[in-house]
Amino acid sequence: MTIKLEEKDYQTINYLARHLVSPEIIAHKVGFRDESGIRKRANRDKQLRDALDGNYDEGKLGLYVSQYRKSIDHLYTYCKACHKIAEGEFYESCPYCDKEDDPENKGKHTHVRHRLVKKTGCLPPISMRGRT
Repeated sequence: MTIKLEEKDYQTINYLARHLVSPEIIAHKVGFRDESGIRKRANRDKQLRDALDGNYDEGKLGLYVSQYRKSIDHLYTYCKACHKIAEGEFYESCPYCDKEDDPENKGKHTHVRHRLVKKTGCLPPISMRGRT
């Protein structure tokens, strides 16, 4: 029995593969009995092969970028006035307050605190999260 894949099935396969869902689960989701069925079909169907392999590559790339970001040091500027955190460098003035106020006060919001968070795989400490 040949399973007819519609456009919505290809979109489902794209989405699941991009989120690194295993081929076995993808196969069951679109109606195949097991992974070997979807792999045999992928050998004949170029659109299915591209949906599986190409999106797995995109998902892995996103994962690698995320892991890299978690492995580097983070520089935070915490504004004591608006309680927001600016990431990336130590700002002398709060960039959020500078955007919201009039141009005359730009650069004068210096009630900020700086924090260097060393290489970790977790969120900044609760005291540094603030309200965004």
